[in-house]
Amino acid sequence: MRIALAAMLISLLNILLYFNETSHFSEGNYDLTAMITFAIPVFLFLAAKGIYNDQKLVKSLDRLR
Repeated sequence: MRIALAAMLISLLNILLYFNETSHFSEGNYDLTAMITFAIPVFLFLAAKGIYNDQKLVKSLDRLR
Protein backbone atom coordinates (compact mmCIF):
# COMPACT_ATOMS: atom_id res chain seq x y z
CA MET A 1 0.00 0.00 0.00
CA ARG A 2 2.82 2.37 0.87
CA ILE A 3 4.60 1.62 -2.39
CA ALA A 4 1.45 2.31 -4.41
CA LEU A 5 0.87 5.62 -2.63
CA ALA A 6 4.52 6.64 -3.02
CA ALA A 7 4.41 5.76 -6.72
CA MET A 8 1.24 7.83 -7.12
CA LEU A 9 2.90 10.80 -5.45
CA ILE A 10 5.95 10.48 -7.71
CA SER A 11 3.71 10.12 -10.76
CA LEU A 12 1.79 13.29 -9.89
CA LEU A 13 5.08 15.11 -9.35
CA ASN A 14 6.21 13.86 -12.75
CA ILE A 15 3.09 15.33 -14.39
CA LEU A 16 3.65 18.65 -12.62
CA LEU A 17 7.26 18.81 -13.81
CA TYR A 18 6.21 17.76 -17.32
CA PHE A 19 3.81 20.70 -17.66
CA ASN A 20 6.24 23.08 -16.00
CA GLU A 21 8.97 22.25 -18.52
CA THR A 22 6.68 22.26 -21.57
CA SER A 23 5.36 25.72 -20.72
CA HIS A 24 8.74 27.15 -21.78
CA PHE A 25 8.18 26.15 -25.40
CA SER A 26 6.39 28.65 -27.61
CA GLU A 27 4.74 26.14 -29.92
CA GLY A 28 4.33 22.42 -30.41
CA ASN A 29 1.91 19.60 -29.77
CA TYR A 30 1.53 16.80 -27.28
CA ASP A 31 1.83 13.24 -28.52
CA LEU A 32 -0.82 10.66 -28.01
CA THR A 33 1.64 8.62 -25.96
CA ALA A 34 1.79 11.47 -23.44
CA MET A 35 -1.68 10.36 -22.33
CA ILE A 36 -0.06 7.31 -20.72
CA THR A 37 1.40 9.73 -18.19
CA PHE A 38 -2.11 10.67 -17.11
CA ALA A 39 -3.30 7.06 -16.94
CA ILE A 40 -0.60 6.00 -14.49
CA PRO A 41 -2.03 7.81 -11.41
CA VAL A 42 -5.51 6.48 -12.22
CA PHE A 43 -4.27 2.89 -12.33
CA LEU A 44 -2.20 3.40 -9.18
CA PHE A 45 -5.30 4.72 -7.41
CA LEU A 46 -7.25 1.66 -8.50
CA ALA A 47 -4.41 -0.57 -7.29
CA ALA A 48 -4.34 1.17 -3.89
CA LYS A 49 -8.11 0.78 -3.62
CA GLY A 50 -7.85 -2.94 -4.40
CA ILE A 51 -5.03 -3.40 -1.88
CA TYR A 52 -7.09 -1.64 0.78
CA ASN A 53 -10.10 -3.87 0.08
CA ASP A 54 -7.90 -6.98 0.28
CA GLN A 55 -6.39 -5.84 3.58
CA LYS A 56 -9.86 -5.22 4.96
CA LEU A 57 -10.97 -8.71 3.87
CA VAL A 58 -7.95 -10.36 5.51
CA LYS A 59 -8.57 -8.47 8.77
CA SER A 60 -12.21 -9.56 8.80
CA LEU A 61 -11.20 -13.19 8.25
CA ASP A 62 -8.65 -12.97 11.08
CA ARG A 63 -11.47 -12.00 13.45
CA LEU A 64 -13.40 -15.15 12.53
CA ARG A 65 -10.61 -17.47 13.64
